[in-house]
Amino acid sequence: MSDQIHRCTRQMFPAVLFCLAMVIGAVHCSMQPVLAQPAETEEAKEKAGPIRGKLISLEQKGRNYVLKMTTEAGEEVEHLLTSRTPVEITADGDASMIQNDLYVKAIVNRPNEMVVMGSSFDLYPTMKGRKPAGKIVKAPPRPGQSVNDFIVTGVIAGREPDGEYPDYEAITIQVSGKSTARVLIKGGVKTTLQLNDPKFAEPDSTVILHGTPLPRDRFNITGVEIKVNKKFTLEELMSAE
Repeated sequence: MSDQIHRCTRQMFPAVLFCLAMVIGAVHCSMQPVLAQPAETEEAKEKAGPIRGKLISLEQKGRNYVLKMTTEAGEEVEHLLTSRTPVEITADGDASMIQNDLYVKAIVNRPNEMVVMGSSFDLYPTMKGRKPAGKIVKAPPRPGQSVNDFIVTGVIAGREPDGEYPDYEAITIQVSGKSTARVLIKGGVKTTLQLNDPKFAEPDSTVILHGTPLPRDRFNITGVEIKVNKKFTLEELMSAE
């Protein structure tokens, strides 16, 4: 009988030691101080967000483009833009440029069934050939935007003083077929020239690179915004080859 007890004790001893070690380890871990994670540095935050700076040059290289810029930190960098990289090149315009035969993208607000008010106009004076069909769609939701905002695209078919609202002008936009949208504007409505041609990207233009940081100080570009500081006229833009 004593031999059986002795054998049983020897068989159980390793298991008892293992359980005891687990308990001691758990107690030891619970007593360890919780180390605070290092705070994200300003440099890391800057690399994680868009890269901003001034354009040095935008040169064609085969089907791609090489963008050189000086960042806000004063560093000169160079990025290769493929033919699939979205690039938006814009310049400030003014309301006098909202003229017939130009393709337009207008952000409008519809406070009621009878009135459509224009809040901003994107003009495409360099667009050649057949223009895309116009349409009216609900504006995608974003902070601070009215639920009554819509996007109207199409060719401008007319501009005249509005008969019912003397302080406003009416812009007629051809949206599809014979359908038109009548949009009211007043004074200096925000007007942007969509150039989207690299030859208009002049040195010292404002550049914003969107994307995500990669290891070894690389940056995966998902979009580029170039804001040209020059004041253009419609004549020079529409006659540019």
